[in-house]
Amino acid sequence: MENASKALIMAGGILIALLVLGALLLMFNELSAYQRSNSDIEKDSQLSAFNYQFTQFARRDLDGVDLISLSNKVVDYNSRTSGYGEINYNEKITINITLTSNFQTKFGDTLSKFYIGNYTVNSVTDDFYRICNEFRKYEEKYTLDALSLLVSNYSSLEDGTRTVEELLGQSFQSWEGKDLSHDEILKVIREYSEFTLLKTSTFSIVGEPQYYPDGQIKSMNFQYLK
Repeated sequence: MENASKALIMAGGILIALLVLGALLLMFNELSAYQRSNSDIEKDSQLSAFNYQFTQFARRDLDGVDLISLSNKVVDYNSRTSGYGEINYNEKITINITLTSNFQTKFGDTLSKFYIGNYTVNSVTDDFYRICNEFRKYEEKYTLDALSLLVSNYSSLEDGTRTVEELLGQSFQSWEGKDLSHDEILKVIREYSEFTLLKTSTFSIVGEPQYYPDGQIKSMNFQYLK
C-alpha cells in the first residue's frame, strides 16, 4: 500500500513537471511567434517607407523638375552598398524615361543636348542624369535667374547688340571654369533652354511600378506628355 502511494506521488510529480514543461514550451512558442510577427511588421513598415520615397513620383501629371529629383534619388540609392534596416542594397532601381517628338524648344525642332528617344537612369554615367547634373552645376555657378536672363536675351546676344558681361556683370565660362568662345556660349544657352523646358514639362507614369520578389521597388517607366 505504501509503495502504491509513493508511485502515485511520483506519477503526480512527473505529470505536474510535464504540465509545467508544456506550459513553458507553449509560452516560448507564443513569444517566438510574437517576436516574428513584430519583426515582420517592422520589416514591412521599413519597406513601405523606403518604396514610398520613389513611388510617390508614380503619377500621371509629374513635373519635369520632380522627375529630375527622382533620378537623383535613384542614382544616390544605387551608389550605396549598405545601410540601415531591412533594405537590400544589392537590389538596384531603374527608371526609364521617353522623350517624344513633341519635346521642342523655342529654338526649333533640333535638340542640342537632349535627344528624342529612351533614357535609362540608374547611374551617374547615364545620359539623362549626366545632362541634368551638368546644368545644375551651371545654376550653382551663375544662378537660375542669371541663366534665364541669358535665354530671354538670346537674340540680342546672337546678333551682338548685347553681351554677357552687360547682362550678368561678369564673363561666362563653362561650369568647369573653361573660357568659352562666343559661339560656345550661345550653344550653352540653347542647351540650357532645353533643360528649363524639361523642368517645366509634364510626364506620366507608364504602367505600374515593378517590384522585386521581396516587395522592394525595382523600376518605373515615364513618358513626356507636354
